[in-house]
Amino acid sequence: MSMTDLRYARHRRSTKLHSGNRILEPSDFAHQLVEKIQKEIFSAIRCTVYIGISDNKLLSKLGANKVKDGEGNGVHLVVNKEALLNDLELKDLEGIGYRLNQKLLSHHLRYVRDVLNMENPKQEICGIIGSGNGNKIYNYCCGIDTRPVEIAERKTIGTECNYGVRFDGPYIYQVIVQLEMPRQFFARA
Repeated sequence: MSMTDLRYARHRRSTKLHSGNRILEPSDFAHQLVEKIQKEIFSAIRCTVYIGISDNKLLSKLGANKVKDGEGNGVHLVVNKEALLNDLELKDLEGIGYRLNQKLLSHHLRYVRDVLNMENPKQEICGIIGSGNGNKIYNYCCGIDTRPVEIAERKTIGTECNYGVRFDGPYIYQVIVQLEMPRQFFARA
């Protein structure tokens, strides 16, 4: 077993595989595919990954967000979209920023279920926030997302530096910009 395999095996122990109430079996195709993807990413850049599996971008993203907990890899297979969406806050939907969220809150709309429990949800939400955003948000509340999944060309590599001490003086530039960031960049490129 290679050193990479040993490191991956340590991270793999914390992988969560669940779909609603069902634990994925190792024989499941999704499990096998996810294991392969996670191992390749960890081998290439030493990063853990969260994966959401569903039939559209919105539900996949929400599924991935559900398993993010900082303990390593995580996978969520979305089987019951109503259960995933029902208790979700509207601010957690794509496209709802601070101002739009404040407008929705002023109409006592905090959760997806609040929108869906309206007498005529699509018409009422469009009346509150306009037809463009209203239709999009209503569809998201119903778990509908027709945006295509596209492979995007990577244009930037992000890196961050956290230190537990406060630097004073001009040498901070040398430590972070000249030493640490290039090291992280080349490790991920």
